[in-house]
Amino acid sequence: MFRKIKQGIPLFKNKEINNFISQNIDLSLTLNKSEFKKNIFSDDLFIIAQNTLLKDSNECIYESHKEYLDIHHIIENTEKMEVLTLKDIEEPYELNIEYDYYLYKTNIDIEEIIITKNQFIIFSFDDVHKVAIKSMDSSDNIIKIVIKIKKSLFEKEFINE
Repeated sequence: MFRKIKQGIPLFKNKEINNFISQNIDLSLTLNKSEFKKNIFSDDLFIIAQNTLLKDSNECIYESHKEYLDIHHIIENTEKMEVLTLKDIEEPYELNIEYDYYLYKTNIDIEEIIITKNQFIIFSFDDVHKVAIKSMDSSDNIIKIVIKIKKSLFEKEFINE
């Protein structure tokens, strides 16, 4: 299940990964609204720096991933997310194995989470999540990085204190 943590950098034991994260944080702060940049560290890890417009929940899509864990790190502003587990949902209506995404629709009750500046949330393989939702406390955009990391590397390198 997802984990919400508030922790400063470093997140990982590997200094090169932490430096890569820091570079992407800096990059995210230079992006214009609705802009993103994908940066590849290795086959096991890449980061998407983004300045995303926030929307109403009904305009957003539930998704999950099978190959990569999602770590969302909020750099600026506040984002609402919705989370449920795979056991609570039907089969995806769209999937793309190459790009590791599975999209869902549901009418069941969900858990709402508010993520603010300097907070992280980790979505595991059994989490279905909807992001980029505007909350009452948010501006019209969120600046963040999404760290996509294979589970084996995550378990080896993540600092879990």
